[in-house]
Amino acid sequence: MQKFENAKLYNIDQLIENAWKGEDLEASLYDFLHLVQDDEISVDYSHSLTSVTMLMALCALGDASKVEQALDMGANVYYRSSNGYTARDWAIAFAHFD
Repeated sequence: MQKFENAKLYNIDQLIENAWKGEDLEASLYDFLHLVQDDEISVDYSHSLTSVTMLMALCALGDASKVEQALDMGANVYYRSSNGYTARDWAIAFAHFD
């Protein structure tokens, strides 16, 4: 069972990484939000190495409609990644001021 859990967490981390990189963004966000809706993970799940949440990744990309989707699901804007940044800080760091 532990091996399954580790694989599941790795896959969730991959969804956040894909969003961060802008790779397969639609599919990654869809899969992530589906897991949230099914109560399998929290919308504030954070990457196991970086503590980046999906909201932070979307803010770094500057995709306002997708940020809004995450916020509508209840994403916490005050959560901090391992470097102390919030979603707002990531948006500013990547020059997205909307």
